[in-house]
Amino acid sequence: MATILPSFIASMRAARPGQAVAIDERLTAFRVPKQRFRHGQSYALSHDERVILIDAVHDVTRDAVDHYLAGRTPAALLLTHGDLVSQAFGSPGELSDWLGGAPVLIHSFDTMNRDGLHPLETNTHILEDLSMAYHHVPGHTPGSTAYLHLPTGYLFTGDIIVGNNYEKPTQLFTHAPISDADWALNTVGWQGIPAAGVKAVFPLHGQPSMGPNAFGEALSAGLDRKRLMRE
Repeated sequence: MATILPSFIASMRAARPGQAVAIDERLTAFRVPKQRFRHGQSYALSHDERVILIDAVHDVTRDAVDHYLAGRTPAALLLTHGDLVSQAFGSPGELSDWLGGAPVLIHSFDTMNRDGLHPLETNTHILEDLSMAYHHVPGHTPGSTAYLHLPTGYLFTGDIIVGNNYEKPTQLFTHAPISDADWALNTVGWQGIPAAGVKAVFPLHGQPSMGPNAFGEALSAGLDRKRLMRE
């Protein structure tokens, strides 16, 4: 994994908003333009000849996702947090229709009673079938969730962590806002992720972290209140 990172970073810097960039033979990123924070990516992960989409809801990436799927129906669209529902090009039901009826999964604390969203807690059979574990890390939103693909050790963190800037690398940050009341819950959530099982960390914003220190760096940032992002 560590040898793939430099070429991927260069490709992402050169990519147009919405463009697909392969990370490895199983994982593809779709470039998401900068909104409030640094630019980043949503993802498509292949699993046993099926496709799992993570946070791929933006209109700018729609054509690239369609091209990647080439008519296939993904096994699921996993959302890491509720902000993505308002950023999506359509309602949850429209997203599911676009993807051939694929379920749109999110933590129940972030469903906000919107039709078409399926709570993770009552659909664990879908995640188990995809060898995907979920870890509730509240703080940025009440239902913020990290997904760990067990066969690869790929951890998809959404907005609970912000990766290094592509344009001018700095350091990892914890994504604001996290209130005083939520900080303890955020800490418990981070500590519940099995460090030994994580081989790479893939955030929504900023660069992924790959290699033996990937999770340790993310955990250090996630537990450091001084790294709350204020940009």
